[in-house]
Amino acid sequence: MDTFIGAYRGDYVSPWQTCFAGPPPPEGRINCTYLGPYIHNTRLDYFVRDITTNMTNTVSTRPINSRYHFGGTFIGDYTDMSADSTSAFHAFWTDTNNVQTVVWWYGLEFTPTMIHQQDVVTGSGSF
Repeated sequence: MDTFIGAYRGDYVSPWQTCFAGPPPPEGRINCTYLGPYIHNTRLDYFVRDITTNMTNTVSTRPINSRYHFGGTFIGDYTDMSADSTSAFHAFWTDTNNVQTVVWWYGLEFTPTMIHQQDVVTGSGSF
């Protein structure tokens, strides 16, 4: 019987432009008035490891930018995994690659605005 663990790993660094000034939250979370300097930003991948064989698979399809929508302070509350009788894993994790159109946000109306929304994704595999 295989035993699996899943985790995020920061394995990709890319520049991220900070927000210098904007409205206070919640509107400021998606509406930046003036952009600030660039900073180093670690992007994440989601991995599953079979600890009985010590093998690891990357299950995310693109690096996950934890700064989208939450400013880099909140990601990963929604993760889970199961395995079936054939030793296949079924992982469930938080991702920010999904782009959605926002019109209303916390009671504020916007011109339709495209944002990266935190969402959950699934992936299955075996070793």
